[in-house]
Amino acid sequence: MRSTAEAVSPQIAVMSVGATNTLGHAARETLAKLGARPGADRVYLTEKQGTIDITVKDGRVRVRTER
Repeated sequence: MRSTAEAVSPQIAVMSVGATNTLGHAARETLAKLGARPGADRVYLTEKQGTIDITVKDGRVRVRTER
């Protein structure tokens, strides 16, 4: 069975994770799967990048981060 990431081939992954997260999110397995994909530099975590703003215009995707 394929994972969701394999099935949909995301261009960007965004995860909202609190800076004081005690639950272990995001799961290492999930990050490893996303990190092993082409475009792994387009995995954004709010705990690292802060606010993440995504704009889509004319088929182009722009991502701006707080940090």
